[in-house]
Amino acid sequence: MREDFDAKNAEVSVAAVSRPSWLTSLELASGIPLGEQPDAAPLAPAEATLGARLALEEATRRCLVRGRCVIGFSGGRDSSALLAVAVHVARREGLPLPVPATLRYRDVPKAEESAWQELVIRHLALDDWVRLEVDDEHDFLGPVAQPVLRRHGVLWPPYFHSYQPLMALAAGGVFVTGTGGDNLFAGWRWGRLEPVRRRAVRPGMGDLGRLALIASPPLVRRVAARRHPLPCTWLTPGALREVKARWFAHYAAEPVRWDDRVGWLVRQRGLALAVSTLDVLGHDCGATVANPLLDRQFLATLARRGGRAGCGDRTAVMRALFADVLPFEVLSRTTKAQFGPCLWRGASQRFAAAWDGSGTDPALVDARRLGAEWAKPFPAPASMSLLQQAWLAGQPRVAEGGRGYRVVDSHHDGA
Repeated sequence: MREDFDAKNAEVSVAAVSRPSWLTSLELASGIPLGEQPDAAPLAPAEATLGARLALEEATRRCLVRGRCVIGFSGGRDSSALLAVAVHVARREGLPLPVPATLRYRDVPKAEESAWQELVIRHLALDDWVRLEVDDEHDFLGPVAQPVLRRHGVLWPPYFHSYQPLMALAAGGVFVTGTGGDNLFAGWRWGRLEPVRRRAVRPGMGDLGRLALIASPPLVRRVAARRHPLPCTWLTPGALREVKARWFAHYAAEPVRWDDRVGWLVRQRGLALAVSTLDVLGHDCGATVANPLLDRQFLATLARRGGRAGCGDRTAVMRALFADVLPFEVLSRTTKAQFGPCLWRGASQRFAAAWDGSGTDPALVDARRLGAEWAKPFPAPASMSLLQQAWLAGQPRVAEGGRGYRVVDSHHDGA
């Protein structure tokens, strides 16, 4: 059960969850959630008097009035923006300040964000900042992941267990994440075409190809999608054909209009699975999880503001929404931390090196090719759900908390 509080369109869930949403067998084998979530809540009609920033402030205020509010703060643009807006609202309305909570991974240079974090904290003049130093505890099969796997089975994304130490700080209150930011602010394939269409920029060869695709029927778009290879080379031929067909259909279905794309994004199964997983993990810690960037009123107002052409690239959106609360250099940064190496460490590497090929579905997974993938210094992230499944398959199948657990459902088809 998931119940919303304080507003019918809020994407803020009370920590009361009966079961997580599981990957289908084909999704687990490929590491790619497929298609749309049939029960995804649609966007609300945007209130005429409410702008995107005000809608986000309202979503954030609902978190602050619930008591202790902890914000997962990596130093990236999304988490920095949410923290800054929450601090702004708290000071304006006399509410307790949110507490930024940060994971700092030792000896992983690609995950180093301390300079950016400290810049934001200084700018916001915050005194209360929780920093947790981490070695390899957050490994995909490490001591934080194993209880989650035993209790719930394989969840998606496979790295979300790393949030639990931060969620525990919000027990009895609200834990805020920036989930949805990458989906919303990055990756729009057609984003450059509107200025080309308006002749604001001169088209390049790639733009001409995209313009031709816009006018093409879905079948042609599916064929064009074949130029983008999938990472799941360990699938059996039949499973790979099925995943490709569904992925290419997804690729071809992405709307050309920005406002239509926002509504399409919130229906994606991967996003629904991520929100479900966060709810489940938060429930284990006694915390409510909030995802303000997925608040339906915020998304509706942002879609209305962008209209057909959108609001510009990520930097333009960030400047438009948060220039009054964050330093220019944070809003404009182009770098991004990589946390994958933080989780592919001792326990995962040892298990992969000793793996005997068991624990996966031979109708879907070629164990030899999967083993070759895991022998790489940094395997494809899409293979990590299978890593967790293979490990879990070798554990004693005992009930925990009266619920038991499962690896995955028995259906090979997507939702």
